[in-house]
Amino acid sequence: MHADGFPPVEDAHARVLVLGSLPGPVSLRERQYYAQPRNAFWRIMGKLFGAGPGLPYGERLRILMRRHVALWDVCASAHRTGALDAAIVRASVVTNGFAEFLAEHPELRLVCFNGQVAAELYRRHVLPGLPVEFQALQSVTLPSTSPAHAAMTFEQKLERWNIVREAVMKRAASNSLSPKKLLHTKWTAVEPRNKEKHFLVTNVIDPEPPGSPVVSVEIEAVHSKRTRIIGWRELTDVSRWRRGWV
Repeated sequence: MHADGFPPVEDAHARVLVLGSLPGPVSLRERQYYAQPRNAFWRIMGKLFGAGPGLPYGERLRILMRRHVALWDVCASAHRTGALDAAIVRASVVTNGFAEFLAEHPELRLVCFNGQVAAELYRRHVLPGLPVEFQALQSVTLPSTSPAHAAMTFEQKLERWNIVREAVMKRAASNSLSPKKLLHTKWTAVEPRNKEKHFLVTNVIDPEPPGSPVVSVEIEAVHSKRTRIIGWRELTDVSRWRRGWV
């Protein structure tokens, strides 16, 4: 079966892009993202943003756009031999125009893949052809909301998907974040290495030449006392850092 995807759900200030692979048969019939009743996507959006399946579809989309969450699929079109993502014929994949989309959404900071297949399709068919500045865009693979992914409970999936809400909220907060006010702030690494989980900003590096914008800060690991210098904007990446010691 040949399937064509949908246009993106977007607003000009989108901060998070949620990517599926390709609409399934029910979604194609209803002309709606995630229309399969047993798909957990809209239940999760209900918990995160109040955009639950009890609302009209159009209202759900408006809520996500107001919260600066965009929806799209990796595939513009493809052949699939069944309803599951695994049934997508890889050789038939035509991807959406991500270079143009990313250029039109400069505030976007996080791409969330709805399942492993979407992530694999993006990294194989999209990422190599993107301009370098877009290849560095942060991404995270989230558990598929499909009912076929039954290895996790709804509550477990919801916990992982909460990163979407955190990214929107923390990105909004970062608009007013001044690097000069980062001194002595506390941070937690999402994926600690060498037991280094909690960090403290110990120095804001003076820029060169003087008067130019601050670029870097020095952070110290509480456990080991080791220090390193990072770009201060890295701290706005919610897939890597949480503010405070948690």
